Amino acid sequence: MSIAEAICFRWSRSLIQRRQGAPGSWYGASGESFNADRNSMADQFLGRVAAHSSPANLRILDFGCGRGELARMLLDAGADSVVGVDLNDKSIQIARRDAPDALEFIEGSVDSIPLDDNSVDGAVCLDVWEHVARPEPIMRELLRVVHPGGRIFIEFYPWYAYCSSHMEGWIPVPWAHVLFSERTLVRVAERIHNADFFQPPWWLKDEQGAKLPFNLAGKSPFNENWLNRLSERAYRHLLKKLSRERLLSVERYDLTGFAGTTHRFSILLRPFRKVPVLREFIGPPVFSVIISKPSAVVQPFQAAD
Repeated sequence: MSIAEAICFRWSRSLIQRRQGAPGSWYGASGESFNADRNSMADQFLGRVAAHSSPANLRILDFGCGRGELARMLLDAGADSVVGVDLNDKSIQIARRDAPDALEFIEGSVDSIPLDDNSVDGAVCLDVWEHVARPEPIMRELLRVVHPGGRIFIEFYPWYAYCSSHMEGWIPVPWAHVLFSERTLVRVAERIHNADFFQPPWWLKDEQGAKLPFNLAGKSPFNENWLNRLSERAYRHLLKKLSRERLLSVERYDLTGFAGTTHRFSILLRPFRKVPVLREFIGPPVFSVIISKPSAVVQPFQAAD
């Protein structure tokens, strides 16, 4: 074990042992707080979409739907129908199990969405955008399938966010992907996964609650097929580009995380958000609500500091 691996392992072990069993922690058995957040988001988003759409036959797209959990929440929150799209055929098969007629799940592709133009009233893309291999074509596809005046909600962790390694289940070290090499993170994650002290968080368990097999051994997760390394700056650039083309208008753009929540360091770090380089590190995740108005005058997008 290298020095870097030893430091990463001990640091991660300390953080994991401190968090395991903590009330309200994502290391809890069922991820209740995560589901509560998603349910709240579904309610708020549908209210926003309904205010600008026909109240009847509200159809929502869940892009990157996975196994369909969020799609079901959207249906429970009041959508008349939900269509989920995902690249993973196994996830689509699971999502289809016992799905009511109002839920439809379709396998998509890396640069297109298999839906007709103007066929949904709104679209949700949660914790998915960092996995999109071709962000611009997919953004254009989302704008194509959403009705004029419809809303698109996107939330994702930019590459320099403190937990953007997507290995926090094993390595909850802030900015681990910046501090350590990809090879170090994969080797440490596998060692922790197989350690006796490790009690996997809910997202590393199967449907029966058993620990899933470690699936990153010998792999390179930091590539466009898993993590596209999209920065917040690149994301803003894409929004500005499409805004100049009069394809969208940004209704709301929020930076949350260390500098925008009740985290104990938030008061100290908030002023540093005005520094372009530091903004990338202390402002995740990005929350955007975008309105597509191809027939209206669209003001060019400017992100707030």
